[in-house]
Amino acid sequence: MKIANKIALSTIALIIITIGIVTALSIYSIKSREKINLENFRQTEYKRVEQKLESLLDVTFESVTSTFENSTQKEYIQNVYGKRLNSVIDSTFSQIEQIYKSYQNGEVSESQAKSEAQNLVKAVRYDSGTGYIWINDTGKPYPKMIMHPIAYQLDGQILSAEKYNVAENNENLFSAMVKTVEKDKEGFVGYLWPKPGKDTPQPKLSYVRLFEPWGWVIGTGVYVDDAVDDAISNILTDVAKYKYDNGTGYFWINDTDLPEPKMVMHPIAPQLNGKPLSEKKYNVAGPNRDENIFIAMINATKKDGSGFVSYLWPKPGKDTPQPKMSYVRLFEPMNWIIGTGIYTDDIDDAIAEKTKMLAAETNKLVLKIMFIAGIMVLLGGFVTIFIAKGIAGSISSTSAILKQLSEGSGDLTKRLDAGSTGETKELSISFNKVLDNLDESFTQLIHGLAGTAESLVPIIKASDTVKYSLEETNDMASQVATAAEQMSSSISDIANNTSDAAAQNEEVVHVSRQGGEIIKRSEEISVNMRQKIEALTGEIHKLTGHATEIENVITVINDISEQTNLLALNAAIEAARAGEAGRGFAVVADEVRKLAEKTQDSTEDIRKMVKEMQGRVQTANTEAVIVSDLVIQQSEIDTQTSENFSNIMSAVESLSNNILGVSSAVDEQSAVTTEIASSIETVSMSSAKSKEELGYLSANIKSLIENIMYTSGLFSEYKLKSTSSMFAIAKLQHLIYLNKVYAVYEGTRTETADITIDHHSCAFGKFYYSKGVEIHGNLPEFKALEPIHQRVHALAATVVSNTQAGNRESARESIYELFQIAEDLMQKLNNIINDNNIK
Repeated sequence: MKIANKIALSTIALIIITIGIVTALSIYSIKSREKINLENFRQTEYKRVEQKLESLLDVTFESVTSTFENSTQKEYIQNVYGKRLNSVIDSTFSQIEQIYKSYQNGEVSESQAKSEAQNLVKAVRYDSGTGYIWINDTGKPYPKMIMHPIAYQLDGQILSAEKYNVAENNENLFSAMVKTVEKDKEGFVGYLWPKPGKDTPQPKLSYVRLFEPWGWVIGTGVYVDDAVDDAISNILTDVAKYKYDNGTGYFWINDTDLPEPKMVMHPIAPQLNGKPLSEKKYNVAGPNRDENIFIAMINATKKDGSGFVSYLWPKPGKDTPQPKMSYVRLFEPMNWIIGTGIYTDDIDDAIAEKTKMLAAETNKLVLKIMFIAGIMVLLGGFVTIFIAKGIAGSISSTSAILKQLSEGSGDLTKRLDAGSTGETKELSISFNKVLDNLDESFTQLIHGLAGTAESLVPIIKASDTVKYSLEETNDMASQVATAAEQMSSSISDIANNTSDAAAQNEEVVHVSRQGGEIIKRSEEISVNMRQKIEALTGEIHKLTGHATEIENVITVINDISEQTNLLALNAAIEAARAGEAGRGFAVVADEVRKLAEKTQDSTEDIRKMVKEMQGRVQTANTEAVIVSDLVIQQSEIDTQTSENFSNIMSAVESLSNNILGVSSAVDEQSAVTTEIASSIETVSMSSAKSKEELGYLSANIKSLIENIMYTSGLFSEYKLKSTSSMFAIAKLQHLIYLNKVYAVYEGTRTETADITIDHHSCAFGKFYYSKGVEIHGNLPEFKALEPIHQRVHALAATVVSNTQAGNRESARESIYELFQIAEDLMQKLNNIINDNNIK
């Protein structure tokens, strides 16, 4: 056989064997990666289901915990039961006040009023006759019972018996009531007290109020052990209503009694409630599917209070039981197991679909490899048939290249020497074309992978931002829920204050009416006084006239006395002339003269008194005028005050209407607050569902990146002729590094040794400081990549350290900045390729 044929046959055989080995190894590698991808997909899907169950049950569990804890808090109990007790005392108290007013008005005696009030209180009943009101005094150290409508034997007794030491810190409950009313006039007192039908004393809440005029403590009470029972009833009702996945998902509650747990509440099978769960149909859990699922759930919660249980269970529309996963949590206060479950047969279906998809992709890739191998075999056979002398060199070169290709590596930049002639030249040219096609195909594939991976960076960043926003939304929903509860409490306070304001407003109306009546009486008195003063002024004017007349009379009398005195003097002179005969007449004349002088003196005194009287009358007249003016002013003031009181009455009546409006608005606001709380709960559930869907998206992105990493790894060892392919591989290596950092941030990766390395030592750094600097080191924009790459490693180290230290917020800020810089680095690499026309 000719050497050419031998060489041809040997070459063809070698090509076939080599390509066959390469094809077999490639197919084996692809199949292995397919199994790994399927396992990763299965784990991701089950993790998604677990996260969904945890998220759904956590929201329900928080609602159950909140409802139960509220039922045991003093403020909650007072808020639930206190309003009713307050209302009962309000009604009775107002009637006692009316009785007391009757006593104040003198309609009845005090003893009659007290007796009437006690009889009134004794007759009060509520809550189907079980509720009543008692009266005790404020005696120290122990008060005395004034009236008890049921235990009559206590009336008049000092309440110091040891059985009453049941308030807080074993204090006498009636002494505690006295302290409460002395401090705040009214209030609540909690204690334990025997209850019919119960073996042990039960919690009871009493509301007491002080009636100060008689020193009475008026009180009533109600058992509050029903608060926990009501809370449990509300929990069971609410949990039964919670649904998800279009109403197919639900929550149930069973107890932890062993060996036969019982169903507490099942929303779609209520016939199970209260029944033992020991039937054989429940023995479908455990590795052998023979363990009771409810016992398995109890065991799952023993370590951490929660856990997952997998089992088989009938599914509507399926002929055989399907796999199902449940997540359960232990509610310790009631020893309940609260759980929910999801069928996982759809995961098996998804895995089967994923298997088909990967198988189809694998088959396509195998066909491509076989097609390329076939082409290479055909070309190799065609070329070798026509090879003659000198073929050994070409065969050697071809064999070396094929060997590298079979090992998953190779230098696709090398070419066979086409300088010879004939068949060897044609063989070299054809083989070089095959290498050109492979180089071009690999280059395009690498660019496609790099572009795909690069497009995932903003998606990852956006999904992380959305996830953070959802967490913030959930936190704000909790805060708004808390604020809604506080608003509801404030609205209750406003309602109470509005009631007090209405009562005070009624008192203001009453006082205003009394004030108006007083002003009217004052106005009438002022008018009467003015009339009296006007009459007095007239009398003063008359008195002034009489004084003037008296003064005139006195003047006449004075003139007469002067004339009499003069006549007496003349008579005395004539008597002296008469001698002895006129002596007697002289004595009479002298007496007349003295009488005239006294008359003059008296008239002078009278004149002075009249003058003084005239002055005082004038002063009285002036004062009467002033008083008259003041009375007129007082009358005007009374008139104005009466008008003001009328305005006050109108304003008070308007205020009363406004208070009624406020009360109505408060009721409306309370309804709105309840609606807000319901809306917030809906927002919280929607946020949890969005977070779950986001986790599913992140898992898919992670799976896609892993596939890109695997595919790019198949070509990483090939040396391609295209310079741009080196940049594409560098971008892929950088994005793979970024994905590792994000995996640490997410908590799905613990290995950090290949992240915290120096920026010279990573795959991108090795490219940059070797081939990159060698080829493009003179480009300023290429040099500008170094500080950016250094910053990437610094931020990666910060993300790792903050994540390990639990500083989630700092880690999120660093990973966000890392994404920004990574995008900037990718963009600058693309600009270098485009601006410098790198092929």
